[in-house]
Amino acid sequence: MNYKLTIPPSTTEKNAVVQSFDVARRMVNKMTVHIPDGHKYLAHFQIRTRGKLIVPEFGSGDEWLEGNSQDKTTNFSVALVLDGPPYEITLRGWNEDDTYPHTFFVEVA
Repeated sequence: MNYKLTIPPSTTEKNAVVQSFDVARRMVNKMTVHIPDGHKYLAHFQIRTRGKLIVPEFGSGDEWLEGNSQDKTTNFSVALVLDGPPYEITLRGWNEDDTYPHTFFVEVA
């Protein structure tokens, strides 16, 4: 299952873009976030389920995921069980870049 979130330029954290998606399965073993070249750590991203932070992983010390031209994979040692139905994830992001939008791509397995 693949999802994406595009964040317009100059989107503040207070006005973060939020988009929710239904997930076809209850158990999630892995989430991979692809961060394309050009982000330059200016765009910030997270995945939540029913308000609970799941990426970056709870306890990592990070509240937002940032990067540039890389994939960040979260493997859950015990499958993540989504509450529901409906089973849902929420993508949130903000963008410090004042010129370009930035898109995060998510693969859920």
